[in-house]
Amino acid sequence: TKRDGAFPFSIKNPKKQGILNKSGGKGLKKNWRQRWFVLTEEKLYYFTNDSATEAKAEILLKHYVCVPHSGKKKFTFKLCSQDKVKSAKEYFLRAQSEDDMVSWMQSINECSQHKSVDTKYGFGQFRKEYSVYVRISEVRNLKKALDTYCTVSADQVVKARTTTIWKNSNPCFLQDFDFLIPPSANQIVVVLKEEKKKKPLGCLEVPLSDLVDDKPSE
Repeated sequence: TKRDGAFPFSIKNPKKQGILNKSGGKGLKKNWRQRWFVLTEEKLYYFTNDSATEAKAEILLKHYVCVPHSGKKKFTFKLCSQDKVKSAKEYFLRAQSEDDMVSWMQSINECSQHKSVDTKYGFGQFRKEYSVYVRISEVRNLKKALDTYCTVSADQVVKARTTTIWKNSNPCFLQDFDFLIPPSANQIVVVLKEEKKKKPLGCLEVPLSDLVDDKPSE
């Protein structure tokens, strides 16, 4: 269900909105609560529910990056500091499904990347970044049928994650990803992992120099 007119006036044209479960509380009282999240180009807001008009909190995305979290709860991911700011709070979020988790992670990282570039270089200043398109096709001839997925990273920052292919020795992912990376990035890394153990089964490293062509094209 999408909200239409209940947003505060300042929230316009949200990039994404929907239900996520958020981990909250302290110590032994830590629990999961369902919240309504609204994503914009700069911030991630969350509300008590989809009819609330006042956000419980807002997260400034320029400080954060989304990464998968290998906890006991399925479809969980983490918002953590991309600038290694010690005071930055970590957020643990859980989606309704694997496709939903992947969609939220991609959307948040896209907004976070765009904002961090603007903040770093300043308005009106020259800046250069690379848009990378990656297609994860298939893996063949695993020793046995496993539950597997792939992550795509740029210099140890996870940019994308495929859905999990269950019990298959020849998993076919056929997923496309498009994201921004800074010119300081050295390589793109695709890692095949086993769902249950979160264990790397294989790795492909591609130097950025193999992907970038500075020559003008017609």
